[in-house]
Amino acid sequence: MGSIGALALTISTAFLLIAFSWGWMADYTTRGTKWLRSFGFMSYEIYLSHMFVVFPLIALFRISGGNMYIGWLWFVPAISLSWILGYGVEHLLSRSADRRLRDRPKPQVIDPATT
Repeated sequence: MGSIGALALTISTAFLLIAFSWGWMADYTTRGTKWLRSFGFMSYEIYLSHMFVVFPLIALFRISGGNMYIGWLWFVPAISLSWILGYGVEHLLSRSADRRLRDRPKPQVIDPATT
């Protein structure tokens, strides 16, 4: 029974991804989801920097007694602070590096047939 449920979930997810890529509900899904889409735009920056948030929060969790019944509440500050740190990395490092790399003068290619 478990494998049939997992298969059904996988197939339905695939159909939803195909429908969304074809533009199904595009006008509806873009309203009010800018905050969620920002996680996708900054996914690499969040991926690179999230452990600088996770390790201190784990230490604070252990210092506070580590109550596992409310441990899931620690995900809210972890995700929020990871987004804030990713936003900072994206705006202070990634954008400026991208701008510098794109503004570099392109090397001139000399055609040997014309010389």
